[in-house]
Amino acid sequence: MAAPTRHDDHELEPYEAPGVLGRIGRFVGYALVASTFGLWIYGFTGLGRADIPDLLTERAWANNAIVVCESARAELRELTLPQNMTSAEDRIEQLAASGIILADMVDRLEESAAGTPEDLVIIDGFVADWRQHLDDRADWSERLAADPDARFFVAETDSREQATRRIFRVADFNGILACDTPGDVGSG
Repeated sequence: MAAPTRHDDHELEPYEAPGVLGRIGRFVGYALVASTFGLWIYGFTGLGRADIPDLLTERAWANNAIVVCESARAELRELTLPQNMTSAEDRIEQLAASGIILADMVDRLEESAAGTPEDLVIIDGFVADWRQHLDDRADWSERLAADPDARFFVAETDSREQATRRIFRVADFNGILACDTPGDVGSG
């Protein structure tokens, strides 16, 4: 056995195994790397999509909803734009016309509800949130008649989340963004 040699004025020392803390640190590092790979695999396999609470498992209703909502959007585009309104009376008239179109859209979405029991819970909640949004629009129209400077308000829900946010989430997760609120209401 050869004696340790000097290299650049440093004496070579034999390898010493890491202590307990070093072994624990190495184990934690390996575990973090392995769990990161596990998360990526989980995400890329599509298994994680089942965990999204507002994601429909069957596409039939969503495919129909796209057609229904795009048709309603086309009708809404024919109305005068809200930013071109010069009076509360014009805005009330536009809200009434758009309200008829949107109520018909929501009725058609409700009539076509289909899917698994879990899907039906999502669809029923979506329709209920839309009905709340229609009520909020009607409330604003009434308040505009009394006060031309009235602002649009969203009713509080039991979950403390605005119905419009829940509508967007379901529409976004299921690829039916045409079924999101039209964004034509605001501060008046």
